Amino acid sequence: MTLRDRPPERTAPRNPGRSDLAHQDRGPLLSERAIVILTASLVIGIMAGALTYLAGSHVAAGILAGLAAFGAAIPALHKLVA
Repeated sequence: MTLRDRPPERTAPRNPGRSDLAHQDRGPLLSERAIVILTASLVIGIMAGALTYLAGSHVAAGILAGLAAFGAAIPALHKLVA
């Protein structure tokens, strides 16, 4: 009969009421592609809103134009950025 090494015993977590999710190695929240698309869409939205406001419209119209341009740029850039 041979003796086998026993697996190491698990120790109790430091904070029993809290999970150790902070210590697990997780991937990034967003991919680099998603960051590029969102950043470019943000720039497009800011430019559209600023140009709308500078053309003589109210601030609210500039904000709405910027939000619309931001929302429309995301699917367009999604198709363009490979």
